[in-house]
Amino acid sequence: MTFGQLRIIFGTMSFAFFGTFYLPGGWSLPTPLWGDAPVSILASKCERLWLDDARNDPAMTCYMTSQPDRLCRASEREHLVWMASRYQKARSTFEGKLWGYILGVQRGMVSGGKEGIEKTYMRVSAEQAAKLKKDETFVKAMKMPTRLDSELTAMMRRLAEKGYVAADDFGWGAPAWVEEAFEAELKVKASCPKPEA
Repeated sequence: MTFGQLRIIFGTMSFAFFGTFYLPGGWSLPTPLWGDAPVSILASKCERLWLDDARNDPAMTCYMTSQPDRLCRASEREHLVWMASRYQKARSTFEGKLWGYILGVQRGMVSGGKEGIEKTYMRVSAEQAAKLKKDETFVKAMKMPTRLDSELTAMMRRLAEKGYVAADDFGWGAPAWVEEAFEAELKVKASCPKPEA
């Protein structure tokens, strides 16, 4: 058994148990979201960009770039940390659907048919695509603009350099793109006023 086959098996098992996949490029673990969600002053602007089970890059970008001085308040930093976890969970679900499509095509190819490889591939791909098209949320999610992880990391790093967020705010369960924002040495120029003693 090859490493690739083991990864597919492990990914399928993790999806069954945890509701997320092991994706190439890193681990994707579910983040427990319980309790009342923190509320941001940007909710009316940014929440309209949110779509469940999608790569909500527009909403995440909105929260990281709009009125960054609001992050001087602890409640807003708490909301941004919560939002990063929420974003990652929705993104993992969306990517899980994509992996399900790929696995469906692979299963269809293995079961094959007598029509030849190319025709079998076209038939199986069309069947899987038809299943995905029935999921209206997934179709909307596919049309959403996306950003590279490096772009999200750069936005988070700019917030860190201005002293709006710190690595300690996110803890050990931060998404990889958040962790990367704090990897290199930061030259922090604090933008928030110091609390009075």
